[in-house]
Amino acid sequence: KLPEEETVSLLDEATALTAADRQRAEEILRRMSELLCTRLEQVPEDEPTTLIQQIEQYLQQHYCEAEFTVQKAAAYFDLSMSNMGHYFKSHTGVTVSDYVESLRLNLAQTLLRDTDKSIAEISAQVGYLQPASFMRAFKKVLGVSPTNWRNEQRLGS
Repeated sequence: KLPEEETVSLLDEATALTAADRQRAEEILRRMSELLCTRLEQVPEDEPTTLIQQIEQYLQQHYCEAEFTVQKAAAYFDLSMSNMGHYFKSHTGVTVSDYVESLRLNLAQTLLRDTDKSIAEISAQVGYLQPASFMRAFKKVLGVSPTNWRNEQRLGS
Protein backbone atom coordinates (compact mmCIF):
# COMPACT_ATOMS: atom_id res chain seq x y z
CA LYS A 1 0.00 0.00 0.00
CA LEU A 2 1.00 3.61 -0.50
CA PRO A 3 1.68 5.49 2.75
CA GLU A 4 -1.41 7.68 2.20
CA GLU A 5 -3.64 4.64 1.69
CA GLU A 6 -2.24 2.93 4.76
CA THR A 7 -2.76 6.07 6.83
CA VAL A 8 -6.41 6.29 5.75
CA SER A 9 -6.86 2.58 6.45
CA LEU A 10 -5.36 2.98 9.92
CA LEU A 11 -7.56 5.97 10.68
CA ASP A 12 -10.63 4.01 9.60
CA GLU A 13 -9.61 1.15 11.89
CA ALA A 14 -8.99 3.53 14.80
CA THR A 15 -12.41 5.15 14.56
CA ALA A 16 -14.14 1.75 14.53
CA LEU A 17 -12.50 0.63 17.79
CA THR A 18 -14.22 0.40 21.15
CA ALA A 19 -12.61 1.04 24.52
CA ALA A 20 -12.02 -2.71 24.93
CA ASP A 21 -9.68 -2.68 21.93
CA ARG A 22 -7.07 -0.51 23.69
CA GLN A 23 -4.14 -2.81 22.75
CA ARG A 24 -5.14 -2.74 19.08
CA ALA A 25 -5.50 1.04 19.24
CA GLU A 26 -1.99 1.36 20.66
CA GLU A 27 -0.65 -0.81 17.81
CA ILE A 28 -2.41 1.37 15.26
CA LEU A 29 -1.00 4.54 16.83
CA ARG A 30 2.50 3.03 16.87
CA ARG A 31 2.22 2.16 13.17
CA MET A 32 0.91 5.64 12.37
CA SER A 33 3.84 7.18 14.27
CA GLU A 34 6.27 5.03 12.29
CA LEU A 35 4.65 6.12 9.02
CA LEU A 36 4.85 9.76 10.04
CA CYS A 37 8.49 9.45 11.03
CA THR A 38 9.31 7.71 7.75
CA ARG A 39 7.54 10.46 5.85
CA LEU A 40 9.36 13.21 7.72
CA GLU A 41 12.70 11.54 7.04
CA GLN A 42 11.95 11.64 3.31
CA VAL A 43 11.57 15.45 3.29
CA PRO A 44 14.95 17.21 3.17
CA GLU A 45 15.38 19.62 6.08
CA ASP A 46 16.40 22.46 3.78
CA GLU A 47 13.38 22.02 1.48
CA PRO A 48 11.40 25.25 1.40
CA THR A 49 8.01 24.94 3.01
CA THR A 50 6.23 28.01 1.68
CA LEU A 51 5.74 29.32 -1.80
CA ILE A 52 7.71 32.49 -1.05
CA GLN A 53 10.63 30.39 0.20
CA GLN A 54 10.43 28.25 -2.93
CA ILE A 55 10.42 31.33 -5.17
CA GLU A 56 13.38 32.87 -3.32
CA GLN A 57 15.31 29.61 -3.56
CA TYR A 58 14.54 29.33 -7.29
CA LEU A 59 15.71 32.90 -7.89
CA GLN A 60 18.90 32.31 -5.87
CA GLN A 61 19.67 29.20 -7.89
CA HIS A 62 18.95 30.63 -11.36
CA TYR A 63 19.66 34.38 -11.38
CA CYS A 64 23.11 33.96 -12.93
CA GLU A 65 21.86 32.00 -15.93
CA ALA A 66 22.02 33.93 -19.17
CA GLU A 67 18.56 32.69 -20.16
CA PHE A 68 16.98 33.60 -16.80
CA THR A 69 13.86 35.73 -17.00
CA VAL A 70 11.19 36.62 -14.47
CA GLN A 71 8.71 35.16 -16.95
CA LYS A 72 10.46 31.76 -16.81
CA ALA A 73 10.46 31.91 -13.01
CA ALA A 74 6.72 32.67 -12.97
CA ALA A 75 6.03 29.86 -15.45
CA TYR A 76 8.03 27.45 -13.28
CA PHE A 77 5.57 28.11 -10.44
CA ASP A 78 2.58 28.12 -12.80
CA LEU A 79 1.90 31.79 -12.04
CA SER A 80 1.42 34.76 -14.30
CA MET A 81 4.20 37.34 -14.11
CA SER A 82 1.72 39.77 -12.59
CA ASN A 83 0.54 37.36 -9.89
CA MET A 84 4.06 36.31 -9.00
CA GLY A 85 5.17 39.94 -8.90
CA HIS A 86 2.34 40.97 -6.58
CA TYR A 87 2.81 37.91 -4.38
CA PHE A 88 6.58 38.37 -4.14
CA LYS A 89 6.39 42.08 -3.35
CA SER A 90 3.65 41.59 -0.75
CA HIS A 91 5.82 39.03 1.07
CA THR A 92 9.27 40.60 0.69
CA GLY A 93 8.67 44.31 0.17
CA VAL A 94 10.72 44.35 -3.05
CA THR A 95 9.98 43.53 -6.66
CA VAL A 96 11.29 40.34 -8.23
CA SER A 97 13.48 42.41 -10.56
CA ASP A 98 14.98 44.39 -7.69
CA TYR A 99 15.61 41.18 -5.74
CA VAL A 100 17.37 39.56 -8.70
CA GLU A 101 19.37 42.74 -9.30
CA SER A 102 20.52 42.76 -5.67
CA LEU A 103 21.60 39.10 -5.92
CA ARG A 104 23.55 39.88 -9.08
CA LEU A 105 25.19 43.00 -7.72
CA ASN A 106 26.15 41.34 -4.42
CA LEU A 107 27.90 38.57 -6.32
CA ALA A 108 29.48 41.14 -8.63
CA GLN A 109 30.90 43.01 -5.64
CA THR A 110 32.44 39.81 -4.34
CA LEU A 111 33.95 39.01 -7.74
CA LEU A 112 35.24 42.55 -8.20
CA ARG A 113 36.86 42.52 -4.78
CA ASP A 114 38.24 38.97 -4.81
CA THR A 115 39.19 38.30 -8.43
CA ASP A 116 40.95 39.95 -11.33
CA LYS A 117 38.23 39.03 -13.80
CA SER A 118 37.31 41.65 -16.35
CA ILE A 119 34.09 43.64 -16.08
CA ALA A 120 32.75 41.75 -19.11
CA GLU A 121 33.51 38.37 -17.49
CA ILE A 122 31.87 39.40 -14.22
CA SER A 123 28.90 40.84 -16.07
CA ALA A 124 28.30 37.52 -17.84
CA GLN A 125 28.94 35.48 -14.70
CA VAL A 126 26.28 37.32 -12.70
CA GLY A 127 23.67 37.03 -15.46
CA TYR A 128 23.84 40.22 -17.51
CA LEU A 129 23.79 39.73 -21.27
CA GLN A 130 25.51 43.05 -21.96
CA PRO A 131 28.35 44.58 -19.91
CA ALA A 132 26.81 48.03 -20.48
CA SER A 133 23.60 46.91 -18.74
CA PHE A 134 25.64 45.59 -15.82
CA MET A 135 27.67 48.79 -15.52
CA ARG A 136 24.52 50.93 -15.66
CA ALA A 137 22.80 48.87 -12.94
CA PHE A 138 25.93 48.83 -10.76
CA LYS A 139 26.37 52.59 -10.96
CA LYS A 140 22.65 53.23 -10.37
CA VAL A 141 22.64 51.17 -7.17
CA LEU A 142 26.13 51.79 -5.80
CA GLY A 143 26.74 55.27 -7.17
CA VAL A 144 30.06 54.39 -8.77
CA SER A 145 31.23 52.36 -11.75
CA PRO A 146 32.36 48.75 -11.20
CA THR A 147 35.95 49.68 -12.08
CA ASN A 148 36.04 52.59 -9.64
CA TRP A 149 34.37 50.46 -6.94
CA ARG A 150 37.03 47.78 -7.40
CA ASN A 151 39.81 50.36 -7.19
CA GLU A 152 38.31 51.91 -4.05
CA GLN A 153 38.06 48.48 -2.41
CA ARG A 154 41.65 47.65 -3.21
CA LEU A 155 42.96 50.98 -1.97
CA GLY A 156 41.01 50.59 1.26
CA SER A 157 42.45 47.16 2.07
